[in-house]
Amino acid sequence: NFLRKLQLATEIDAHSKRLTAHVVARGSSIGELVDDTEVNIETHAGRWYLTDPNQAGTAYIEVVQGTAKATTRTRQTVVKIDARIDEVPMDFTLETKRLPKSTGGKEFLDTKIKAIAAGAKLTMQGLVPRLSGLRGLDLHVSFSGNRIDSLDELLNVSLPPFGPYSVDGQLRIGDTDYSLSDITFRVGETIAKGHLKVSTAGAKSELTGILEAKTFRLDDFQLGDWSPVAVTNEENRG
Repeated sequence: NFLRKLQLATEIDAHSKRLTAHVVARGSSIGELVDDTEVNIETHAGRWYLTDPNQAGTAYIEVVQGTAKATTRTRQTVVKIDARIDEVPMDFTLETKRLPKSTGGKEFLDTKIKAIAAGAKLTMQGLVPRLSGLRGLDLHVSFSGNRIDSLDELLNVSLPPFGPYSVDGQLRIGDTDYSLSDITFRVGETIAKGHLKVSTAGAKSELTGILEAKTFRLDDFQLGDWSPVAVTNEENRG
C-alpha cells in the first residue's frame, strides 16, 4: 500500500499486482540524504477499497495504472491514478504538502484532490491531519458537469437530463455521518442554497437537509422523454 508507506493515510486499503519503486537521495551525509530524497512509485493492476466505518459498506476502484512521487526537500507528494469504476474511466490526482507542526504538535497536509469521470469533475481541498483516517476530514468540495444524466452509468441510476450543473460546499466526515454545509447548487440559471447530511449510524442510511432557491427557472428542469420509472417494451405496446 504505497499511500500508507508515504505516510499520507492510515486507513487506505489498496492492493496492487505489481509495484516498482525508484529512490534518489542526494547529499554528502546521512542528514543531507534524508533531507533531499525523492521516491517514485509505480503500480499496475490493483484495487482501492473504500469502506464506510459504520455500516461496513464497501466500494472499490479498479486501478489500471498509478504513480506516486514524494520529495522530502519540498515535503510534497503527488499521486496520479488511471482507474475505472464499474468500467467507467476515471482520472484521479492527489497532491499534498506537509506543513510545519502547529503549536499543539499536530502535523497537517495541505491537500488537493481532483477526479474526472463520466463527464463530471470533482475537486476537494483543505488541511488534513497527517496519518489520519476519513473521520474528521473537513474539505471544500466542488462538483460540476454539463449534464446530470452523464452520471447514469457510474451511479447505476436514471437521472434527469438537467445541466449544466455545479455543487459547492464544505464536506465534513464525522463518526456516524457525512455532512455538506454552505451548499450552492446551480442548474442552468437556477441557484439553490442549503445543507445536507447522510447518517450511517443505523442499519440504513438516512438523508436529511434542505435546499432553498430564491428564483426557480422552469426551463432549467426540462425532462424531455426522461422518466424515473423504467418502461418495458410490453408496457409501451399496451
